[in-house]
Amino acid sequence: MDIKIGELVSTEEVKKKIKSFVEEEMADKVKWALGDSIGEQVDKFMKEEIVPEIIKELKKNKTKIIEQLENMIIKLVSELAESMIAIVTKNIEEPYHVKDMVKKLFDIY
Repeated sequence: MDIKIGELVSTEEVKKKIKSFVEEEMADKVKWALGDSIGEQVDKFMKEEIVPEIIKELKKNKTKIIEQLENMIIKLVSELAESMIAIVTKNIEEPYHVKDMVKKLFDIY
């Protein structure tokens, strides 16, 4: 309920409006205070409990992780080479491109 200037209202309505306002203000203050406190506790827990466990698991699986990364790099390089070969093969099929490639390969600047 909104109270407008110049509007006649009962004492009960004013009390309800003030009570509602105070409750909302208190709820906001509690929410912000709790939010900060909870956030601090979560940060502390993450740093003290979770991060060390993650590091332990990463160290335990270090060899597997490196192996997977190496395989990924090999696959990417292989796919890149295949793409380059496909482009070169396509270009070789056109005499103009062959002449241009030979010139670029053997031309001394």
